[in-house]
Parts: sequence; structure tokens; C-alpha cells
Amino acid sequence: MVLSFEDVEIIISAFLNASVGRLYGEFPEETIRKFLSYEGLQKDDLDMLKRVVDNAKKYFSNPLDYDRAWTEEIGPEDEEPDVS
Repeated sequence: MVLSFEDVEIIISAFLNASVGRLYGEFPEETIRKFLSYEGLQKDDLDMLKRVVDNAKKYFSNPLDYDRAWTEEIGPEDEEPDVS
């Protein structure tokens, strides 16, 4: 499968995280590399994609520890922030 970015003017990391990054939680890296390729990416977008993939691989290698660290730093998602 080819993911084409031809004629795309702006790519944001949130999109890449939700689409490509999430794949690393569902499939082995070898499978993703075998079946997915990209075209039409500018150099800076390719750099962003690489960061997204690197971060996804780190996160999905140990999501419980990353989630625990996030909760310790930020607090539970359902907790209202203290704005006082």
C-alpha cells in the first residue's frame, strides 16, 4: 500500500500519530515496512514522519510505563486541571 501525500500542502504530527504511529501498536515493524510505503513527502515532512515512527516504536515497546509516567506528570485524564 502506498500512502500518497501528493498535492498535500500541510501535514501535522497529530495526523501522522493517529494514522501511521498507531500502526506500530497493531503490527510488527517488519510488517509495516513490507506493506506500507510513502510518496510525495517533502524533506521536513519526512523528518516529522521519522520522529513519529521513532516515538511510536518507543511508546509501544512499553506503553504501561509511558502511560504511568504521563499520569504521574499530568494527572489522570478524567481529573479537572487545577487552574487556581
